[in-house]
Amino acid sequence: HMYNLPNTKLSGDYGEHIPMILKLGLNYNFSKKLLTIFEIQKNIDLNPEIKIGVEYHPIEQLFFRGGINAPTSSNTDVQFSAGIGIQLQQFTLDLAFNHQSYIGYISQISLSYSLVKKANWTHFKNIFLLQPYFSVRSI
Repeated sequence: HMYNLPNTKLSGDYGEHIPMILKLGLNYNFSKKLLTIFEIQKNIDLNPEIKIGVEYHPIEQLFFRGGINAPTSSNTDVQFSAGIGIQLQQFTLDLAFNHQSYIGYISQISLSYSLVKKANWTHFKNIFLLQPYFSVRSI
């Protein structure tokens, strides 16, 4: 993925801009129940970040997730995250938690509706055009 390719500048005399972000990721299914994800993210103004995630679902409707965000800069802490997802027919409810050194614990909840019936969640979860979602984030 590539975000903000023109490197848009914000209005004002401060020279601030919205950074261009480049992402490259891979995933691998070790089995029907275990998915691993690897991603490199590069903000053009910062050092790259390496992200690794695991998703395990012991039964078809239940997902456990965990991840690590390991920045390559020595002045940034490693961030850990965990989550759980429940899929009932075309609805999916996700809860996620992570810790960031500057603001502490963060929780997130999202509710998704799939336009495709009986879809295999692993194949469609990154295609947001097929899954409009509502997300509430609290700090």
